[in-house]
Amino acid sequence: MISILQLVHQLNKLDVLNMQRNYLACKFHNKVDGKHDCQFVQKSLEESELRVDCKDFSVPT
Repeated sequence: MISILQLVHQLNKLDVLNMQRNYLACKFHNKVDGKHDCQFVQKSLEESELRVDCKDFSVPT
């Protein structure tokens, strides 16, 4: 099942939505073995902890 964050991320990639400060589009996001990892706070996050508008968001380079 697709999460809302995944849907927003896909719509961003398709230029349907403007860039959002969501976790899946952040340079600190890393998915390891199916788990979300935030390199900024240096910890694994549950899906319920993923942010739609993250104050620590950084655009990937």
